[in-house]
Amino acid sequence: MIKSCQILKLMFVLTGSLLMMVVEAANEPLVLNEKRIGKYAEWGFSHSEDGKPWFAYYDTKNFLRVRRPDGNEVALGATDRPRQQSGLVMMPADNGISVLWRDKLPRKHLYLFPKLDPTGVTGAPLVVGGKASEPLTRLKMTQVDGVNYLLWLGEKGDKKTREKYHLYFRTVEPDGKTLSPVEQVMPGRYPAWIVDDKQIPVFSWMVLDGKLAMAMRVYDRTRKSFGVVKKIADAPSISPLFEAFKSGDRWFLLWLGHYGDGSDLLLEGVYSDDKGQHWTRFAFDELRRLDMGQIEIVTDHKGHILIALDGNRRLIDPEDTKSNVYLLRSEDNGTTWKKAQTLRPEDVRLTKARYPMLALGEQAGTVMMAWEDWRDIRPNIYVSYSRDFGATWETALPLGRPGVWNLGLDPRPRVLFSQGKDDRFSLVAKQFNDDSLRDQKEYVLYSLSWDEARKNAASFNLEEIKARATEKLLRERLSTYWQAMIKGRYETTYAMQDPFYRHRRTFKAYAANMGRIQYHSYKIKKIARVGNITKVLVEVEAAVPEFTLPSGKKYSEPKKTRSFVETWIFVNDNWYREFYDGLAEQGFTSY
Repeated sequence: MIKSCQILKLMFVLTGSLLMMVVEAANEPLVLNEKRIGKYAEWGFSHSEDGKPWFAYYDTKNFLRVRRPDGNEVALGATDRPRQQSGLVMMPADNGISVLWRDKLPRKHLYLFPKLDPTGVTGAPLVVGGKASEPLTRLKMTQVDGVNYLLWLGEKGDKKTREKYHLYFRTVEPDGKTLSPVEQVMPGRYPAWIVDDKQIPVFSWMVLDGKLAMAMRVYDRTRKSFGVVKKIADAPSISPLFEAFKSGDRWFLLWLGHYGDGSDLLLEGVYSDDKGQHWTRFAFDELRRLDMGQIEIVTDHKGHILIALDGNRRLIDPEDTKSNVYLLRSEDNGTTWKKAQTLRPEDVRLTKARYPMLALGEQAGTVMMAWEDWRDIRPNIYVSYSRDFGATWETALPLGRPGVWNLGLDPRPRVLFSQGKDDRFSLVAKQFNDDSLRDQKEYVLYSLSWDEARKNAASFNLEEIKARATEKLLRERLSTYWQAMIKGRYETTYAMQDPFYRHRRTFKAYAANMGRIQYHSYKIKKIARVGNITKVLVEVEAAVPEFTLPSGKKYSEPKKTRSFVETWIFVNDNWYREFYDGLAEQGFTSY
C-alpha cells in the first residue's frame, strides 16, 4: 500500500510549489528526503526569499543532498576521492540558498555555495576555510546586503598562546568571488554572535588574564575590521549551551554554568543596552541544578522574550532522568522574568519530553510551541498555542495519532516557523518507519494553523482512546497473561509484551528463554497507575524443576512464594507488559 505521504511526494515532483497548497489544505506531511539519511547525520531546512522550501541532508554515502523546491535533489561532494563531510548551515539567498559545510578529507576544508539556484547545474563551491584554521563543524553564517559573513570553530593551535581552539571569521562579497582574509578572532569553543545594524559582536568563553571569562570582539561592518578583545564578566566552567541574541536594541549572552562539583548548574547571562560598553548580569535561580540541553529563543523586539528549554535533575537525583520542557518569558525585554512554566500535566511526568521549539505568529501575541513528547509511549509531537505571548496556553495536542506513529525531533536543528499568513505554522519532524526508533526514518514537513491542529487531534478520537485505558481492561489482560504463563502458552504471553521488544526479538528467541520457571498460581496485590504507565505488584507461587547447567551440575528450586513489581504500558489501544531482562538489566522501551 502506498502511504499518503509518498503520494504527496510524487505530486510535489509533478507540480512543484502547487503542492504546498495541497499540503496546507489536507494537513498531510510532505516527505523531504529522497534517500536514506545517514546515522547521526546533520540536516538543514530553509526558505528562499520567495518563500519556497529547501532541504539538505547527508545520505548514507556521505553525499550532501540538497532538495530544491521542485522536489529534485542535487548531490554535493567529491566523486573522485573519499569523503567525510559534516556540519551544515543553510540560509536564504534571493530565490536560492547559501550552503556552508565541511569535508574532513583529504584535509579539513570549508565549502560554500554563496547561492545555489533552484534549477540548473551547481558548478564548483568556494573553499572558504582550510589549513589556516583547520575547521571543525561548529559553523555560523548570515547574509546582509548580499555579503556572506562566516564564523566557525577551528583547531589550528597557536604556539604563542598555547591555545588549540579558536574562532575564525571571513566575509564573501556579493560577487561570490571576493573573499576577505581568514581572521583568527580569539580563543574559544562555542561560536556565538549577534548580527546588528552596523556591528557584529562575536562572543567567546575563554581564559583571559589567567581566569575564565566571557569576552567579546566586535566587527565593524563599515570599516571591515575587528576591535580588541573585551572582557564581559567572570565565568564558571560551562556546558555547550552558549547563546547570543538581540531583542530590540538590547544584546544578550546566555550560558549554562557549572558550579561546585559540577552538579550545581545555573542558567545565567548578561545583557547590554549600550552596544557592549556595560553589562548587567542575571540568572534563573528557579531552574538551578537543572541539567538542560539547547534552548530556543524568540522575541518580538518590543519587550516580549520567550525561551523554551528541556532538562532533568539527574546529576543530583539519579531517579530524575525524564526530561521535561519549560518556558521562560519576559514582558520587559529581559529585565525581569516570570516564573517558569511547563505545558505538560503531572500525570505524564513519568515520560520524557524534549527538544521544544517556538515561533511567533503573524498576529500580535500569538505563539506556537512544539516539542517531542513520549506520553503515548511511542514518541509524538505535541503542539500548543498562546494568544498572549505565552501567559496562557491552549491544551497541548498531538500532531500524530497517539500510540500509533513514531514521530520525533532532533536536538539540532529545530525547525518551527510562521508562514506569515493566516497565522499558519510549519515544522520539520522525523517519522520513524518502525519501532526500532533507529535510522529508518523520513523527515517530513507539516503545515497547519491552530484550528487545523485541533481538527486533526479531534479525528484521533482521543477521549475514546483514554476511556479504553481502564483498570478493568488491565486486570483482564493481567489475568490472560498469568493464566497463559501458568499453562505455558508462550505465544499468548509473547503477544502481550511491549511492541518495542517484539520488534527486536522474535518469538523463537523469546520462547527459548521460557519454561525454566514453573508458575503455579498468582495474585495481583496492588495496582498504581500514572498516565499510560502502571506498576503492578504481583505475588506468585513458582518452582524451578530440576535441569542440568552447562557445567553439568543439577539445579532446582522448590515451590515458594515470590513478590515483584512489573510495569504495564498502554500503547495505542491496549495494555502491554513492559519487557525487562533482569540479568542484562535491559529493557526496550525509550519513554
